[in-house]
Amino acid sequence: MKGGKCSFCGKRKVLYHNNPPLCLACKRKLFLEKCSICQKIKPIFTRLPAPVCQSCYYSKIAQEKCIICGKIARVAYRSKEGPVCDSCYQKYFAPRALCIICKKEKRVALRTSEGPICHSCYYREYRKKKQPKYICSMCQKLKIVAKWNGGNPICYSCYKRLRKT
Repeated sequence: MKGGKCSFCGKRKVLYHNNPPLCLACKRKLFLEKCSICQKIKPIFTRLPAPVCQSCYYSKIAQEKCIICGKIARVAYRSKEGPVCDSCYQKYFAPRALCIICKKEKRVALRTSEGPICHSCYYREYRKKKQPKYICSMCQKLKIVAKWNGGNPICYSCYKRLRKT
């Protein structure tokens, strides 16, 4: 990887392909193939030996049995004993520190210039104060946006309801 001018878009960026020199965005656009699992034309993430896209790789291939809970899931951490899923990683292995808001030693959700913030304080106080609020296109209440749907903001409550249906 070196800097230079992309031969496709002409912008000066970090180049990921040498012949011709291409930036990552152009490389992904030019090197599309049919995924051997979902059969969609997508950027190929890996070849095992057939081409596989990133979403299929993580949802169907890169999953192992967690040594703690026994679930087959994406590996979040690999301990000396074996693979650990994200839920167990958050419970047992995630770094802990003294939260600058509640002054308790808890799992870290965010590290700011002032210091670490735990998950409880992050969702209860920090995120509400720092993130801009918009009027939700579904419930018409002023809330923090969970997802944008075609330029329309959707709050977390409405987004959860949408996902359940």
